[in-house]
Amino acid sequence: MVRETAFIGIQPIRVWLPACALGLLTACTTLPPEPAFPPDQIPLAEPDVDKAKALAAFAQARLSEQSRDFESAARWYADALRHDPDHLRNHLRASLNLIRLQRGEEAIALLEDLTRRYPQVADVRIWLGSAYRYERRTDEALAAFETALRLAPGDEAVYIQLTDLLVSGGQTDRAISLIKDGVHRVPEPLTLYRLLIGLQLRYGMRDADPLDSEAGIAELLRLHNQALERYPDDVALLTGQSDLLLRQREYELALAGFERLEELDPDNIEVKHRLVSLYERMNRPEDAVRAMEEIARLQPTNARVFLMLGAMYEAMKQRDRAILNYQLAARLGLSEPSAYLKLAVLHLEDGRPERAVRALMDALAQLPGDPRLLEMLGYTHFNQNKYGEARNAFAAARAARQDTDGEPLTPNFHLYHALTHYFTGDPEPAVDLMVEAILGNPETVTVFIHTVFADDDKERSKSLIPILEQLREPTGDMPEVLLALAYAHSFRKQYEESLDYFERVSAAEPEDLLNARFYFWKGAAHERTGDIDRAAELFYQAIALEPGYPEAYNYLAYMWAEKGLHLERAESYVQIALEAIPDSGAFIDTLGWIYYMQGRYEEAYTEIRRALELIPDDPTILDHMGDIYLQLGDEQKAAEYWLASFEADPENETLRAKLDERGLLIEPAEVIDDEVEPDSEELSAGTPLY
Repeated sequence: MVRETAFIGIQPIRVWLPACALGLLTACTTLPPEPAFPPDQIPLAEPDVDKAKALAAFAQARLSEQSRDFESAARWYADALRHDPDHLRNHLRASLNLIRLQRGEEAIALLEDLTRRYPQVADVRIWLGSAYRYERRTDEALAAFETALRLAPGDEAVYIQLTDLLVSGGQTDRAISLIKDGVHRVPEPLTLYRLLIGLQLRYGMRDADPLDSEAGIAELLRLHNQALERYPDDVALLTGQSDLLLRQREYELALAGFERLEELDPDNIEVKHRLVSLYERMNRPEDAVRAMEEIARLQPTNARVFLMLGAMYEAMKQRDRAILNYQLAARLGLSEPSAYLKLAVLHLEDGRPERAVRALMDALAQLPGDPRLLEMLGYTHFNQNKYGEARNAFAAARAARQDTDGEPLTPNFHLYHALTHYFTGDPEPAVDLMVEAILGNPETVTVFIHTVFADDDKERSKSLIPILEQLREPTGDMPEVLLALAYAHSFRKQYEESLDYFERVSAAEPEDLLNARFYFWKGAAHERTGDIDRAAELFYQAIALEPGYPEAYNYLAYMWAEKGLHLERAESYVQIALEAIPDSGAFIDTLGWIYYMQGRYEEAYTEIRRALELIPDDPTILDHMGDIYLQLGDEQKAAEYWLASFEADPENETLRAKLDERGLLIEPAEVIDDEVEPDSEELSAGTPLY
């Protein structure tokens, strides 16, 4: 039915109804609207003087209300009722005005009298219930609303008022049950459905959040589905249902819901963001990009949208589109450097460091002194081996970060900063920086030493051990530092010192460091000192920790081959290694050398030749080929390979003695074309080898 608009202050009642519903009944005490009574329930009297006086008094009361003179309004309403005691509107207006004046009991008396006159009019009961509630007479309010519900079982307003009262009294189960009944009785129950879902969401499970349980989500989904059968295109219901399906990982069903929402509201940014998320979860990157492109169309000045698009295109390996979107994000004026950093990384990966530098310099013009940009500039210069520029950029980043208390862009900042000092011949600052790096992540010392091992400047690499020694005290002889010293001494071929540090690490018993790699390298150091029995024990220990460890099997095989021991077992071990890494030149050389030690020179030649194709400049393999040629009767060819080996490793004293014994040291090593297969006549056996 249609009601006139009542005024609570100045608020229209049809604003009040949804406010109660959407506010989930949070102590909504606004009075309900005035009733419009059926004609057969309103006594019609002949117009007379009293009616005219009542109408005039009513008009004066309304004028007083509008001027907020409620005391005068009360007097005029009383006058109107004296002249026309059966006029419902005057009674209701008068009671409302009394409540405004905090004369609730007088209002209740007036409304109770009205209910006796009109016992079948539901709206009078609603007004009476509201007045009771205003005066905190809860039980009487409840009885009044229940009577109104019996009189008007399809009236939405009664359900809302009664539910509000039940919830405020802690009777949430009864409130939910009431609304569940109401959705089947009210002609247009959309508001009640929304209210029911809200109640179920807040109070549906006594001691738990319904969204944290399968049963809770299932009930909420059931209610959404039931409501959507009646209102299939309601945006709020569709959104709620789709979100619930998303929680249940019902991605296809959730997607159907959000796609329908997109049809209903094509410009809804939030729906498009949900679609992007869903498409990504379902591994549909093209659709995710399409949805994000739509967002970019609707928000063409939103830099973050283009930043996200750039990341999506980057994940799809569409680097040009990624770069374009990162550039757009940067031009739109991001207040942080993400787009520029992404651009720099892409340019570096594409082998275009100069573009990376240019992007970072543009960024620094927009965001001067940003420590993240300066740090990235340092990495970019480091990538170009411009260690001086890298050192300066890292130093600027470090200084800028001290003013912001921010964290480095990557956890390896101190490590790379230290490396720039090492590469520029300034090892002292490297020590302090490495202390910071190691205290943050002890494993960085391993990265540091391996980077130094790869340095071609052997003179510069001599500073490695002094740097590591200075790290011991400030890091408290951290096992990672001691292990780095063990590796560093092995690198410098100082095997006794290396073993001393290996033993120190063992004594500290760091479980994470005593791994297969540890025992392998400790075994290698023992082998170099001539203790092959202890070396073998350690290699077996490495294999026990990492079954199938190919390097350990190969080292055992080669160690025995060098000594002419256990050759059959050595052959089986190197075959295990080759099964793991069939194209390892080192492993193939081991197999060839086992054949050599077994006197199988033609087979040895085949394998060593294959190893040289993989590692043509390895001094050990060149030396082995020389020995094979000697056994095959071609001393001239043997000399060529020995000289080539000595040129690659002039510190090899054994090889020096071999050459000196034959008077070959005065001759320069000839260049050997390893791609040419020797003639069969060069071999002592007179038979070609394949």
